[in-house]
Amino acid sequence: MPTYLLRVEGVNLRSVIWDTDDLSTRRGGGLMLLDAVTQLPEQLSALNLHPVATGASIGLFTFDADTPEAVDQVREAVEGHFQRGTFEYPDQSEGGTGHLPLKHGTFVVDVRELGETPIGQYEAVQDAIAANHWRQMQQPSLSLDGLWNTGARDACILDWVRPGVMPSKKAERERELVSASVSDRRRYGVGARQGFYDHELDTRTNYAFTDSVQDLGTADGPRPEAASETTDRKLAVFYADGNKFGQKGMKRLRNEGLTAFGKWSDAIKAHHQKLLGELLERADRGEGWKTSQGAIRLETLLWGGDEIIWVVPAWKGWELAQWFLSQKHEADGKPLSYGCGLVFCHLKAPIQNIVDLAQKIADRAKAAGGDANKSCLAYEVLESFDDVTGDLKRHRVKWLPKAEQERLLAPGNTDPDPLVLDAAHFCDAWAALREIAASDEFPLRQLYMRVHAWRKDDAAEVARTTERLNECKVAGHLGNVVTELGADVGYLHLLQMLPYLPSEVTP
Repeated sequence: MPTYLLRVEGVNLRSVIWDTDDLSTRRGGGLMLLDAVTQLPEQLSALNLHPVATGASIGLFTFDADTPEAVDQVREAVEGHFQRGTFEYPDQSEGGTGHLPLKHGTFVVDVRELGETPIGQYEAVQDAIAANHWRQMQQPSLSLDGLWNTGARDACILDWVRPGVMPSKKAERERELVSASVSDRRRYGVGARQGFYDHELDTRTNYAFTDSVQDLGTADGPRPEAASETTDRKLAVFYADGNKFGQKGMKRLRNEGLTAFGKWSDAIKAHHQKLLGELLERADRGEGWKTSQGAIRLETLLWGGDEIIWVVPAWKGWELAQWFLSQKHEADGKPLSYGCGLVFCHLKAPIQNIVDLAQKIADRAKAAGGDANKSCLAYEVLESFDDVTGDLKRHRVKWLPKAEQERLLAPGNTDPDPLVLDAAHFCDAWAALREIAASDEFPLRQLYMRVHAWRKDDAAEVARTTERLNECKVAGHLGNVVTELGADVGYLHLLQMLPYLPSEVTP
């Protein structure tokens, strides 16, 4: 009996996850796509689907069928399942059950016969990917479920696209309504969060988490002094994207076949699950991570495949980045590396804009380290309600001396971003950075003047301020930072980092 490959993908993520700034709604959309794929064999057990690789919103499965009609029936059954969305799940928020809101997503499903050789299996996967993309282009970019039955109404107060049809706890006034899509995804995001952590860690956890950006970024709790005034009411968004994970997986598929590809995918998933477990343990024992009610300040906005997005309070941003980059990253015995983006912002900043920025600067980090298979980090510090629009490269080089700006912005220049941090050097400088941050006698004004003079090409002032800095009590640590992060740009990094470096770090 022939074996077939079924590929499923949840598409149009901007209409399922990124269409609101409400964290619970975004979480609900992401978990809905993740659960839709991972739980498919269980929900359609009669089809005997065998998972090969699942992650984020994509799933590869195999099944056997003896006729073309049977193959079509499998594809149609899966497609119909996504349109109905009737799976019950434990609703932690209300103690009852709810429904996986699949009907609010858009999914593509395609089948290809699976070859017996590695190259034949590789071609089947590539054909299925192309077929998914073609099918996506032929359908609406958002779910139209229920839209024709609502009549003329005001727009949803959270997504501003769909009509508002029901009250929401987020509404400030009774007449403000949300769409059915937002309501269902938000309810799922609240109810299924605990299940996500339990599933990924393969154990029953008892962690409590914050539900709003207000709680996430406002300093209170057993040790409110752990957050400086500079970081209160601010967030850090951390994005990590694996360097060439997809290419490495496809190479295995082409050379060794589908089983090896599945093994690679499982190894990456296991590595990320290990990281998640260790991060939660770290947050659980660190008072600076928790509110006065004991809720952990951590939001997982994206999970699966080779991407992760975590949101933490600003006073934990650098600690999270250093912890992540200092880990031993490997899968199936092979080293892994990441391009990472870290953005500090006010808690009222539009979260989608911040996520977009984190991903864009992570791309610059990937470009700097991907070919060498080393992890790199790019960061941005947004003051008040700053936003980065327009030319990102021009925005980032504005911190450099004018001559360097002109060189980097010249047509045809392809040099890597000079402000990207090499992970190894950053981690080596971490202890020194913390010592400087803890010093009450570090001459911050001299550091500011030194950076300003460097940007203005004032050699005399650079020499004078450097001499003053070298006379301070932590001059040895300053020398370590400059050695690791750069002779001149290291001072700039230190100036940008200092307000957000933690006064205490979870051991």
